[in-house]
Amino acid sequence: MRAITTVSAIVFLVTPDTRVATAYILNRVEDGEYGVAIAYGSILIVVMLSIIFIFDWLIGEARISRSKAKTNA
Repeated sequence: MRAITTVSAIVFLVTPDTRVATAYILNRVEDGEYGVAIAYGSILIVVMLSIIFIFDWLIGEARISRSKAKTNA
């Protein structure tokens, strides 16, 4: 079910002017350009992990300040 949801999202988001990174990676694999697909996939992983860690850090700081405010009240 998750795969179908992802594929349907890609179908609606990909236009001739814009590309979704995952669709680009899949096209490179279909064309046999595995090195390019691996490079883009690795970059995508690093970018997404960076975003996740930044949001976790920001939200973690907010949780700490809220818990301090509760204990002080």
